[in-house]
Amino acid sequence: MRTTIDIDTELITEVMKKSGARTKKAAIVTALKDYLRHKKIEELKSLIGNYDRFGLTLKDLQRMRNER
Repeated sequence: MRTTIDIDTELITEVMKKSGARTKKAAIVTALKDYLRHKKIEELKSLIGNYDRFGLTLKDLQRMRNER
């Protein structure tokens, strides 16, 4: 989809440097994907709640993940 937007030059330049993107389009796509990934993680965290309620430590959860 083609969209025209006005983005602060310093902001897009910084995103390009930090992400290693060679184009503005790549930088924007990377930023959007990263934003969505963070939002999904927040949603999952809210569903999981507190690990203490399940009697599992972070090490227990990591061990379980590695056993799969």
